[in-house]
Amino acid sequence: IAELTKRVLLTAGFSTVETHRMDSSAPLETDAYDFVIETEPVAAAFDEIIRVLRPGGRIVLKSRPPAPVAVDLAAAVRKEVVFEAVSYGSFAESL
Repeated sequence: IAELTKRVLLTAGFSTVETHRMDSSAPLETDAYDFVIETEPVAAAFDEIIRVLRPGGRIVLKSRPPAPVAVDLAAAVRKEVVFEAVSYGSFAESL
């Protein structure tokens, strides 16, 4: 999903798009990003996303998890994180 999201963003005009795996051995810099697109809706991913976002940064929610996902709201509030949900059409419409 992350690679597909990257390709869509590049096609839409973004000059660079970074992707990172949760199991990466190289930790990301704290407060380094203005926005992050969530592609793995698990609590550990949200912890990492909030950590790497700059204060006032945006988390773009694109997944539709089948069950609730824990998010550290206190950490999100401290950084004034903005949650932004995106709605998308069917796969056929996407093509």
